[in-house]
Amino acid sequence: MIEYKITEHIATISQRGEWYLELNRVKWNNGEEKLDLRAWSSDHLKCSKGITLTNGEAKTLRGALEEI
Repeated sequence: MIEYKITEHIATISQRGEWYLELNRVKWNNGEEKLDLRAWSSDHLKCSKGITLTNGEAKTLRGALEEI
């Protein structure tokens, strides 16, 4: 079973019905805290596939997004 803990809610990007696309800091399986972008149910008991990024990966992505 996958364990997770949302340690910080940063932003809600959008909403579709009862699902919210959120940017959070999440610890997965007691691992390192990472930035996480995925859709969550309103009670945070269910989630979709998403992406997790280290701070370094997020900075690289930010730079790439600023180019477009």
